[in-house]
Amino acid sequence: MRIFRILSSLASLVAFALATPNPLPGSSNITLRDPAILYNSASKKYFVFSTGDHIPIFTSTSLLGPWTNVGAVLPSCTSITGITPAGDCSLWAPDVHLVNGEYVLYYSVSTGGSQNSAIGVATSPSMEPGTWTDHGQVVRSQPGDAFNSIDPNLVVDFDGELKLGFGSWWGGIFQIVLSSVTTQMESPPGDHLAGGNSRPAEGGFTYQPPGGFYWYEFFSDGITPLQGATSRPAPGAEYKVRVGRGPSATGPFIDQTGDSITDGTTSGTLVLGSHDNIYAPGGQSLFRDPVSNRDVIVYHYVIERRLWGAVVPGDQLPHHLSASPPPPRSRMTLLTLSDDVLFLIFSLFRGREALPSCLTCKRVYPLAVARVASSAVCRSPAQLRRLRDYYLSTDRITGVPRAKYLEDLHIDATTFKKQPNGAEPVPLHLVAELLSHAHNIRWLALDEFLTAVEAEPKIVLALSSMQRLAQIRLSKVEDDAVYALQRVGNPKRLTLASLVYDEEYADGGHRIPKLFSALAIIPNLHTLMLWEFKPWIEEDDAPSFPPLPTVRYLLLSWASPPAIGIIEHCPNLSTLAFSGDFDIADETESIGPRWRPLRCVMLAESRDGVCVVDRLGPVSLFQVTKSLDVAAQMANPFFLELLRLASPVGLYLGLEVYQCQWALSSPFWKDFPEAGSMLRSLELKLDWSIPWSGPDYEQMLRQLLDTLGNILLLVLKVVVPQTSVPSRMFCGLNINAAAYKGKLAEAKVREKERVQAVAEMPQPLVDAIPSLRYFCLTDMEPNPALADDADVSEYPDESDTNEAENNGTPEHWKWDALRETGPTKQMWWKIVEEDGRKVMVEISADEGERVKREVELQEDEEMLQIEAAAKYSLSM
Repeated sequence: MRIFRILSSLASLVAFALATPNPLPGSSNITLRDPAILYNSASKKYFVFSTGDHIPIFTSTSLLGPWTNVGAVLPSCTSITGITPAGDCSLWAPDVHLVNGEYVLYYSVSTGGSQNSAIGVATSPSMEPGTWTDHGQVVRSQPGDAFNSIDPNLVVDFDGELKLGFGSWWGGIFQIVLSSVTTQMESPPGDHLAGGNSRPAEGGFTYQPPGGFYWYEFFSDGITPLQGATSRPAPGAEYKVRVGRGPSATGPFIDQTGDSITDGTTSGTLVLGSHDNIYAPGGQSLFRDPVSNRDVIVYHYVIERRLWGAVVPGDQLPHHLSASPPPPRSRMTLLTLSDDVLFLIFSLFRGREALPSCLTCKRVYPLAVARVASSAVCRSPAQLRRLRDYYLSTDRITGVPRAKYLEDLHIDATTFKKQPNGAEPVPLHLVAELLSHAHNIRWLALDEFLTAVEAEPKIVLALSSMQRLAQIRLSKVEDDAVYALQRVGNPKRLTLASLVYDEEYADGGHRIPKLFSALAIIPNLHTLMLWEFKPWIEEDDAPSFPPLPTVRYLLLSWASPPAIGIIEHCPNLSTLAFSGDFDIADETESIGPRWRPLRCVMLAESRDGVCVVDRLGPVSLFQVTKSLDVAAQMANPFFLELLRLASPVGLYLGLEVYQCQWALSSPFWKDFPEAGSMLRSLELKLDWSIPWSGPDYEQMLRQLLDTLGNILLLVLKVVVPQTSVPSRMFCGLNINAAAYKGKLAEAKVREKERVQAVAEMPQPLVDAIPSLRYFCLTDMEPNPALADDADVSEYPDESDTNEAENNGTPEHWKWDALRETGPTKQMWWKIVEEDGRKVMVEISADEGERVKREVELQEDEEMLQIEAAAKYSLSM
C-alpha cells in the first residue's frame, strides 16, 4: 500500500459533494496498510502506525512528508500468545490516542478469516520507538462468538468515559466500556454500532469533530484485495468507506437515507469509494490536525496494480453527510434538505451569513429532541401513560425511537398511590414496558419498588435490558428486593446504588450479609447510600460479610447503630456520612478496632458521634451538619472529644447562639482551639439569634475573634445566612395581619443589621488571625424579600416551606445543608503583607475553593468526582 498523495483544499461543500478529492502527495515511497495518525505537539512531529511486523512507526514534520520509517512499537512482539504461529509478529490495525497525557495504542492479533483474535494495548509518553510498554490483552474472541476482536478504536466520551470499538464481519462492529485503558468495565460484545449478519464491514472508527453536534461512525465495507492478489472482487464489491451519524458515541447511527447502519448490506452513506487511480480505499482513521485545524482522514488504497498507500487529509468533516433523513411520505421542509442544497439556496438569496443560520436552525431540532427526551419524572398514572406513548414512538425527523434518548428516569411514589373509587388501577405493566425499551438509561429511580414488583414482576426483568445503567435508586425495599440489582443488564457499569429501606421490614428484613451478597456481583460500585437501614447483627453474622473493596463513599442515613458494622468491610472507604435512628434504640457505642484514616466524615449531629467515637481514627475533613449550641453543657464536651480523635485538617461547623450571656460563659471557647489544634481550614456558619448590632453582638464577635486567633488557620470561610421571612400568623382560621406585620418589620430591621455586620466583618477577622492567608464571606447580599419596598406576597413563606420540606426529613439530615444555603453573594480574598500590614486582595471563587481543597488534603480528583456524583444523586 502506498502512502500519501495530496488532497487540495475543497473550494466548497458543493465541490466535495460533486467530486471525490485525491490524496495528499509526499509519500510515494512508503507502503503500509490500516494507518493510524497522531501529532505530538512537543516534538512537532506526525506519527503514523500501521499493520505489519511489530507495528511499524513512520514520522514526519509535515503531512506532506517526507516520511521516515523510524522503528516499531513492539520490537519484542506482544505478550499475547496462542493465536499466531511462533515467530510471527504481524500485528494489525493499530489505533492511537492521547489519554490523560499518555499515548495509548491498541492493536490486533489474529490470522486471516479466524475469530481466534485478541486486542492488546501499549502505552508511551512520546510515541517514539523504544518508549512503548506492552500491557497485553484487553479483549479476546473465540470461534463461535458473535464478534471478532480486531480493528480496535478508542473513544473518550463527553463525560470522560472510555469506550473501545472493535469487530469485523460476523456479528458486526461493537463497542464496550473500559474502566481504564487496559481493563474492561463490561464484557463484549457490548453496543452494536454497525454491520452484522456476516456483512463485510470492519475497521469501525467513531469520531466527533471538536465542537460538533454529532458523532460519526466510519467503517470499511466490502472486500479488500490482499497484497499479491491476482483477481479483484466484482465492481462495487471492493473496499470503500461508509459512514453513519448519531447523537452519541454509541449511536444509534443512521445514514443519509435514514437507514440504520446495523441493518441490511448497503446501509451507510458512501464517503470514499474507488475513483480516478484510487482503488478499494479503506482501513480509515481520523483526527483533528492541530497545525491546520482541519479534520484529517487517513486510509490505504490500491493504485491500479501498484502497491498500497494512504494518508488523506481532508477539509472539515464532510458536511454533506449531516442532512437529516426525510420523514416518510412528508412534504419537503427545511429539515429534509441536504446541506449542499441549503448552501446553494441561501448563498444566492441571503448572502454569507445564511448558511450558518440555516444549518443552526436545521440542527436545533435533532439536537433538542435528544436532550428533551433524555430526562423524565413521572408523578401520576396519567403521566405514566403519556410517557409510555411518547417514548415508545419514533421521532419523525430523526427516525429514532425516543426511548433510546432516555438517560434519566424517576418514577415517583405518587405514581403508585391508590386511585379514588371507580378509577382505573395504576397501570404497572406500563412501567415494565417503558423500562424494557429504555436501554440507554444511566440514572434510574424507582419509588415504592417492593409494592410495584410484587404487582408486576416484569419490572425486575426489565432491568436486564439496561446495559448502560450507572446509578440506581430504589425506594421501599427489603432484603429480598435488593437482589433485583443482580438483574441489571451490565453490573460492571453500575457505580452508585441508593437504597431506601421499608421500615415495616426492619425486624429481620434488614440484614448486612444479604445486602452484601446482593452487591457482590457489582465489581465497580464506588458509592453506596442506605436510607433507614436498621439491621440487628447476630454474633455469627459479622464473619460472613463479603467485602466491598470498591466502595469509596458510604452514606448511612437514619440507620440503626449496628449498621456501622458495614464500614470495616469496605477496606478502601474514603468518605462516610452517618445519621442514627435513636428512636428505636438507645445511643449505642460501636465496639471494635479503630478504622483506618478516612478522607471525610460527615455526621448529621454531634449526638451521632456516640456510634463512632470508639472507632474513629484520623480524618482529613470533618463535618457536623446540625449547628452546635454553644451554651449546651452536654453536647459540647462530646463534640470536642470527637474533634480531638479525628484531628482534622478541615472542619465544617455551625454555631448557634440564643443568649449572649449563656454563650459567653461556655467553656467551648477555651477548649475549641486545643481540640482543633490541627485545623488549617475552617468553614463556619453563624446561626446567631441575637441582634446583629449592640453590646451583645460586639461581645460575641470579640469572643469569636479571640478564639479563632488561637488556631493556625490558613483558610477561613464564614457563612452568615440571610434572615428568613417570618411565617404568617393565624388567629383561628384567619391571618393575624397585625401580628404578622410586626414580625415582618422586625425581620426587615434584623436583615439590615445583618448585612451591615457582614460588611464590617472582613478586616477584624483577618487582623485577629495572624496565620490566615485566604478568607471567604457569605452571604453579603440582603434577602430581596425583606427589602423596604418588597411585596412579601410575591415570595414564598420560607418558614412554612422549610417546615413542609423537612416534614419527616429534618434539615440536618440533608447532608450538605450547611453548604447549600443558596448564597447570592460571596467574596474571596487572599491576604498578603504590604509594608508590614495585612492587605486583602480579592480573588475568584474558583481560586479560593481550589486552595481550600488543597489545604484540606482533598487532592484526590477521582474522589472529588465520586462525591460530586453523590451530591447530584441526592439532589434528584
